[in-house]
Amino acid sequence: MSLGQDYQAFKSNLSMSRIEDVLTIRLGGEDHDGNTPFNVMEDLLMALDRVDGDPSIRVLVLSFADGGYDFGTDVLDLSNLLPDEAARFSDLATNVYQRISNLEIPTLSAIRGDCFGIGFEISVQCDLRVACAGSRFGLTGMNFGLTPNGAAIRSLRSLVGESHARMMGLTGAMISADRGFVMGFITNVLENADFDAGVNVLTNHLAGMSRIAIAETKKILKSLATGDRAEITATSARALARCIDEDSEASQVKLFELDPGKATIH
Repeated sequence: MSLGQDYQAFKSNLSMSRIEDVLTIRLGGEDHDGNTPFNVMEDLLMALDRVDGDPSIRVLVLSFADGGYDFGTDVLDLSNLLPDEAARFSDLATNVYQRISNLEIPTLSAIRGDCFGIGFEISVQCDLRVACAGSRFGLTGMNFGLTPNGAAIRSLRSLVGESHARMMGLTGAMISADRGFVMGFITNVLENADFDAGVNVLTNHLAGMSRIAIAETKKILKSLATGDRAEITATSARALARCIDEDSEASQVKLFELDPGKATIH
């Protein structure tokens, strides 16, 4: 599929590209006059609308440029907002985060360089995060007197637990990729020379899996957040029934043809 001209009509330097059924939204990179927090969030929301509207997309990658994605350097833009503008921006960010989290397809954040502030908040909404060795992460807006978004803290807490979430949220600490892997919010750390190949292996693996099974597993994971046993049981039963009813032939083929040596992503 070729991206139409309308795919490039963004106010910020956000861009989209596609290889087969994997769509990449690229954030960060060279300076751009339109790279205000509002513009980036509005552009990302527009891009997510297009993802929702295209059932042929099987994997979404949020790619962070080589220089990282550091909204912490844009604290001047945020601190200069009027109170009503700040409230509107917070609502917009929450909407974007929820849209990423609610996508039925698998989402991967691919990070080269530092990923601070709102960039980090975007990253923790994804299902998986692959980081380049040397990358750093943090809710660094706290160092400038800016609170993190509540939806972002909730997602972070679900990944690393209450103690680590409080440490990162209250101190504005910068965490290395290796420590992030140990804490649990980084899926894998790759050397720069292996980064692109490693991301491609993972996205190709995800694209080849059952779309229904992926979507239903994401629903199960979301139901776990409620802690309601009845809801978890009901969601699990519906998920398995849908897989068997709608995808049984594909599932059986995959089961018999599966090479265990290729099933695990290291």
